[in-house]
Amino acid sequence: MKLYFVSVTALFFALLLAVLAPLSLEDALTANAITTRLDSFSQHPNQPLRKNDEQLMEAALASSATAHQLNSIVLFDQWMSYLEKKDESYLDSQSVLQTSTHIRPTWSNTYVELAKLSESKRERDRYIHLASLFGPYAPSSRLLMIEYTFTRWEKADLDEQVLASKHLVSLARIWRHREALETMISYSSAKQRMCNLLAFNTIRVKACV
Repeated sequence: MKLYFVSVTALFFALLLAVLAPLSLEDALTANAITTRLDSFSQHPNQPLRKNDEQLMEAALASSATAHQLNSIVLFDQWMSYLEKKDESYLDSQSVLQTSTHIRPTWSNTYVELAKLSESKRERDRYIHLASLFGPYAPSSRLLMIEYTFTRWEKADLDEQVLASKHLVSLARIWRHREALETMISYSSAKQRMCNLLAFNTIRVKACV
């Protein structure tokens, strides 16, 4: 009887593995495809969408998503809306990101994206605080804090100004973060102020040329 039970249990787990393995592989392939397209969008921001991009996003939403995958889906959706010149996105991005916070509540990148989407100052300040709390040295958290402080420079206190300035100079000297920094500066309304500070510290970046 015991041998029979062991055999049935082994058969059950074997069948379960046979069912789940293809799903896991499909999820991994979908996640990889999303990441590849995001890299492509970053390098060629004015490219046309592919016919299967919408299907790719639908497949990603149907997959067993991790927090990282959910964030990637939101970014992918934003790129699709931008390239199609649509005012509204396919997704409720904030709801997707809130789901991401439940899956991985201490991941700073999610709070960075929520801060960017927040319409109220109170919400934005809360998400910036959480991003800095959980990822004080994460590039995305630092870039968010820099951009936010420089765009409200007159309202920021001296400590905030000094901290943001130090982070800006520090990131500008790290080559692996240069591309993200260039992008942030290029689209920021505080671009000139940042460029002036970098020039004062004899740091040249393409976004300021």
